[in-house]
Amino acid sequence: MEAGNLAPLLRRFAPDKLPKGKELAAMISTFHFAVDGWDDDPHEVYAIAAVRKFYQKLHREWPYAFFFCDLRGESLMMLTMCCLDNLEGQTKAGEALSQVQIDPRELLQFIMKGWAPMNEMCERAGFTERAIYDGSKAIMGYYHLPFDVPPPR
Repeated sequence: MEAGNLAPLLRRFAPDKLPKGKELAAMISTFHFAVDGWDDDPHEVYAIAAVRKFYQKLHREWPYAFFFCDLRGESLMMLTMCCLDNLEGQTKAGEALSQVQIDPRELLQFIMKGWAPMNEMCERAGFTERAIYDGSKAIMGYYHLPFDVPPPR
């Protein structure tokens, strides 16, 4: 990870290596990203410089996380937080745990950049317009954001 080596991932999951149609469709929401080796670091994963750098490179070179990441876990959120520049920690009075504040404009920019790669994979998988819409709505729901776009006819 510290070397930023994406070659093993790209050998298998670069767009030109991926299947099409039903085989690709079966891969939606199946990825879980995890990092190991920083258990002794007191910082949260998204605050560790080496992890942030790796996830940023991953997202630049392989921007398909919205299609592949399982939205039931936190791996997409970790990738997202590593890719955002403006994170602020905040502890509320009377609470033991801190919370991270994300700049909503920066988050929306991140999401908007992810639509085209996600749609590319959805179209390649043969998804209908409605399935693509549902996937987009699920992404917004993952981030607890409203999705006021009417569904396709």
